[in-house]
Amino acid sequence: MDIYIPKSLMTAEYKNYSAEAKLLFSILLTNSATAASIMQVASLIENIGATKINTYHKEFKKIERECAV
Repeated sequence: MDIYIPKSLMTAEYKNYSAEAKLLFSILLTNSATAASIMQVASLIENIGATKINTYHKEFKKIERECAV
């Protein structure tokens, strides 16, 4: 899979974002049909909030561990 990573993400302006965050954004950018779709994801993440996202991630990791057994 080819992924488009904008060079501007590597500038000092975005230095506080991890390489993983930049890669995930680039995957979204590459695979989205429209810019509006990306903005909806950003809005969804903002509305869900950090607490719920952490809860979802923990649930996923638990399921992942259970399936690996």
